Amino acid sequence: MLWGDVDEAIKAERLLRVQRIERLSTVCALFCLSGAIWLAWPVLKDAFVGDASLLTGLGMPVLVLLWGIVIQDLILDDPRARTRIVQLRV
Repeated sequence: MLWGDVDEAIKAERLLRVQRIERLSTVCALFCLSGAIWLAWPVLKDAFVGDASLLTGLGMPVLVLLWGIVIQDLILDDPRARTRIVQLRV
C-alpha cells in the first residue's frame, strides 16, 4: 500500500463524513421547520378566521425557526458559517 492511497482513502472518508453531517443537519432543520409549523398552526388558523392576533402567538414558532437556521451553521466546519453565528450573537 502506498502513502498516496492512504491519503486518498482519508480524504474520501472525510468527505463521506461531511456529507453525512450535512444530511443530518438538513433533516434536523426540516424537523425544526415542521415543529414551527405545528406550533404556529392554531394561531394561524385563528388569525384566518379573525379571532386572534398574529404577534402574540408566533413567538415560540419564530424561535424554533431561528434555531433551525442556526443549527445548520453550528454543524458546518466552515469559516463563513461560524461568522454568521457570531453575527447573531452581536
